[in-house]
Amino acid sequence: MATNLVGAADRTPARDASSSTSSKEGRPSPDEIAEVFEDRLRAGGVTSYADAPEFYPCVGQELYDSDLTDEELQSLMAVEDPAVFQDFADATVMCTPEQVTSVDGDIHGEGKEFSIGSGMTLRFQVRADQLGDPEPILPGVPVEQSDYDYSWGDAVETDGQVAVLTVTVRNDGDATHSDNGAFLELLSASGKPNTGSAGMHGTLDYPSDPFSTDDVAPGEEKTFIDVYPVRASEIDQVKVDLLLIKDMGAGKSFTIE
Repeated sequence: MATNLVGAADRTPARDASSSTSSKEGRPSPDEIAEVFEDRLRAGGVTSYADAPEFYPCVGQELYDSDLTDEELQSLMAVEDPAVFQDFADATVMCTPEQVTSVDGDIHGEGKEFSIGSGMTLRFQVRADQLGDPEPILPGVPVEQSDYDYSWGDAVETDGQVAVLTVTVRNDGDATHSDNGAFLELLSASGKPNTGSAGMHGTLDYPSDPFSTDDVAPGEEKTFIDVYPVRASEIDQVKVDLLLIKDMGAGKSFTIE
C-alpha cells in the first residue's frame, strides 16, 4: 500500500521543496511523517481522527518502517494533495481506530444475520462436527498417527472435534462491491483467536473457498464455510471476530456472539 501511495504521489504536483519537510536530507523521522500526514488530511477537511491521537504517530511509524527508500519518502512528504493521504488512511487497518460493533444472537442455533452496510448482510452460524477417519497416505498401508496429523491438521489436538463456521453473504442493495476485504477469526471464550486449520485434506466434504465480502451481485448470496479445531464442549463459548478493510456504512469491526 505504501508503494502505491508513492506511485500516486509521483503523479501529483509537489509543493516548493523549500517549504516542505522533504527539503531535509535523509529519512524523515516517524514524527515528521506523522506531522505531514496530519497536515495534509486536515487540509482536506478530514477530522475523523481528531479523537484518536495515536493514529498519526502509528502511520508515521508504519511508513518509516516500510520498504520505501529515503528518496521516496521525501518525495511523498512534498505532495500536497490530501486525496493521496486519504486513500492510505482508509486502507491502514493496523492504525485506524476501531469502533467495535457487538452483534448478539444465537449463532450456535438458527444463526445471526446483520447488516454491514450498503445493502450487504452477513449470516453467521457455528456448529460442532467430528472429522472422519483419514485414508492412509499410502494405499494398502494401515492408518497410522501420521495419517491423522496429515489430514486432520491442528484438529489432532482436539481429537478431530471441530467448529464449523458458515457465513452467508447476501446483497440486498443495487451495487456489486469489489473493493473491500475482510479478516475473520474464531475466538475462544477468553477472546483468544483460534487460528488453527482442520480438515484440509478431504476429511470433511465442505467447500474451501476463503471467506470474502466481494463480488456478490445484487439480489444474490454466497456461502462460505471455515473449519476450526474446537472441542465440542467449547462450541457454545466461541465468538466470531470480523474486521472489514473499508467501512460500508455500518462500521468496520464486529464481534458476533
